[in-house]
Amino acid sequence: MAGRRSERSARGTAELSVLVAAGALVAGALFGTGLSRTATQLGDGLTWFSDSPSGEVIQVNPATGRPETRIDVGAPGNELDIAQYTGRLIVTNRTSGQLVSYDMSSILTSGQRRVTPGAATEVLHHGSDVFLVDRERGTIGAIDPVSTDTLGELWQSPEGIADAVVDGGGNVWSVDQKGTLSELRWSGRDGAFVTEDEREIDHSGARSVLVGHDQGVTLFGPDAGIVVQVGTGSDEEVVAGAPRLSGELQVPQYAPADLVPVAAPETGTVAIVSDGKVHEVDVSSIGCARPDRPEAFQGTVYVPCPGDDKVVRLDAGGARAGDDIALPEGGDPALVVDDGTLLINVPGATHGVSVSQDGSVSEIVRLDDDVPTVSGDPADVPSVDPGTVDTVADGDLQGGPSAPPSVPPVCVGTRYQCGPGSGPQSDPPPSTPSNPPATIQTPSSNPSSNPPTTPTGSPSGSPSGSPSGGILTIPGGGGGNHGGNHGGGGNHGGGGGGTPTSTPTSTPPGGGGGGGGGGQQLPAPTGVTATQLQSGEVQVTWVFDSRTPVDGFSVQEAGSPTSLAAVSAGVRQASVTVPIGAHRFTVTALKAGSSPQVSAPSAPVSTADRPGAPTRLEGTVVGTASDTAATYSLKWQPATANGSEVLDYTVQAKDQYGVHTVTVKGTTAQLTVDCGQTYCDPTPSTVSVTARNARGSGAVATAQLTYTGPTPPPLPEGGAQLVAGDSTQWSGVDVEGNGTTTLTLAAPDSWRTFAGTCSWTHTGNTNGAQTGTFPCGQGSVQVDIRNGYLYEPGSDGTTTHSIVFHAEGPRGSVDSAPYQWTTTQQPVCEGCQLP
Repeated sequence: MAGRRSERSARGTAELSVLVAAGALVAGALFGTGLSRTATQLGDGLTWFSDSPSGEVIQVNPATGRPETRIDVGAPGNELDIAQYTGRLIVTNRTSGQLVSYDMSSILTSGQRRVTPGAATEVLHHGSDVFLVDRERGTIGAIDPVSTDTLGELWQSPEGIADAVVDGGGNVWSVDQKGTLSELRWSGRDGAFVTEDEREIDHSGARSVLVGHDQGVTLFGPDAGIVVQVGTGSDEEVVAGAPRLSGELQVPQYAPADLVPVAAPETGTVAIVSDGKVHEVDVSSIGCARPDRPEAFQGTVYVPCPGDDKVVRLDAGGARAGDDIALPEGGDPALVVDDGTLLINVPGATHGVSVSQDGSVSEIVRLDDDVPTVSGDPADVPSVDPGTVDTVADGDLQGGPSAPPSVPPVCVGTRYQCGPGSGPQSDPPPSTPSNPPATIQTPSSNPSSNPPTTPTGSPSGSPSGSPSGGILTIPGGGGGNHGGNHGGGGNHGGGGGGTPTSTPTSTPPGGGGGGGGGGQQLPAPTGVTATQLQSGEVQVTWVFDSRTPVDGFSVQEAGSPTSLAAVSAGVRQASVTVPIGAHRFTVTALKAGSSPQVSAPSAPVSTADRPGAPTRLEGTVVGTASDTAATYSLKWQPATANGSEVLDYTVQAKDQYGVHTVTVKGTTAQLTVDCGQTYCDPTPSTVSVTARNARGSGAVATAQLTYTGPTPPPLPEGGAQLVAGDSTQWSGVDVEGNGTTTLTLAAPDSWRTFAGTCSWTHTGNTNGAQTGTFPCGQGSVQVDIRNGYLYEPGSDGTTTHSIVFHAEGPRGSVDSAPYQWTTTQQPVCEGCQLP
């Protein structure tokens, strides 16, 4: 399974497990964006690591413990994610926002697309299905693993996506930022996701994370410290509390349902779900200050400890399961489970660690200067993703929108020679069905019962050579359909051959061509719709007959000549950024030699953004002398709505006693915390307030609070003598040694006025020490005397007793000086009959 760097991978690791084709890569001649021109046959047994410090991905053979290939895929320091299964490697550069798919049978780039930079996107896969999750946009789409094009409809969550995983059955699970858990099944026949189940998970929210199982998932919710298992098929699915799970959690993509680990770096905690229970472990106490993404391997939980240069081993109950594994110095360690081996990758280090199934540890080599670096950086290759939006550059056509930039063919197999101006070789690529344009499918959408029509044609993209801002011209050709369409005779004008050129005019080249004489007029796009995405952008979609030749499309606001986006011919959607307010959009079809054709406007769409941060957040923290609770009282100024009414505010206070959360409608709130003692002071405290509207949760306002009283009184004077005298009264006859001593108190003022708890400890009785409490201002204290019978000649009838008084409050505790006294009773002779 593909891991994730953000919310999972970004919150845990940049190194992911891959199941790759094994064998030896034979380095061949480098060319274009290909990684190696020599195709090799690979078998199972190799593992890929990413190495962000160098911008490389590294292929390691666990059997030999040696690296076999290094591929340069990004600039040094770029944050890289990799997902791989047999025959294919997908690299996401989170720094540049570029996703590239490599064909491992030919070691070539087969496709690429732009994605949201940073932590928002991740790649999931199951079998031959590959899914792209964009948490910022709130969408999940199936993509072609070769071209990376979007297939069919995008599924969209109106409340955004907190996390998503795929289980062993291929179902995709997504939890939104309000706690709705959706189980989705991809239908390739319908080209859409089918919702199998949808349920609300109480107390889950924006920071919830998921772990996939053979069937179903486990959800961890740090906002309220919850653990819930869903869909595992077990009769007793886990629903439990885990109060130490707070902050950003680190979880693996997959774990057995009966051994599910999670790490909470902020609290130094690892929790393990096993035997229907949740076992919380304070790993900070064993030298793992900030645990990172754990893995379950052979019944043991392995926990990497960034900064502590080790991996901790725990059993299913949370006890130590073996010696810690020492690591070399380097970046944050990441765990990779592959082909029955646990590999520990340390970015930047020359060595890593391999753990076999019996738990034995050996060293592996990560970096070896003798292994050549193969160039695989696709930075110079334009994206060909049908969902990609190209911003229109300066120099657009005067009086109308710009034509889309030209896109050279992408290197697929050995059929294309990669490089500027290159084209197909003598063995041209076969015609393959074009992927239908992606549309948005919300959780309530019903997928079409029939798959979209997919006409055949040449690969998407246009021949290279057209500079930005010009009209792409097509070389002339011979007779027949292709000749007619490219400047020869037939539908779109005749003429002799020509060469690809770019020109700011609309006249196509070609010797003697009629400029489209006798051809059909270009139709206008229809069915233009506009929908605001969770990311804030507006997605514009349209309909256009795929059998009609066209160079591309331009999207603009209705009545405006300014192009907001220019896309290629195979695209039927684009995402644009517009100000808050009401908007209508038109789409213009563009083709060299034809007049641009503008669609009818879309229906109006009102755009909004997430709310701003509340302002002037302030508050107090107050305890009392009469109970053990403290009250947070907070107020703030309203957040800017940004085009959508503020629905509520989430208020959170974090202190030494945990995290306390409440949701309110207005601009004031109160929260309580129990300290277990009077004058409750939970500070220092951090409070935050977040506004939410229909677009989602906005920016956070935070403040630091200190205790505002009342303050507990000082402790009484320690070592003071409180007792002025004593008298003992026997119960019955004194020979039995049972009675009561009354101690007359003459305590100092600091004891008599103390508002905390006063108590005493009495020693001297035959049955051991006794304790009791009393009002600190009381004038006397009575204690029971239990001497029992005293026998001659060993005893003269006297017994020594002692008492110490204690004062305890929020500031600590002190003891008085001890007071001693004796009691006298009639002894009994040894062997005499007892009275």
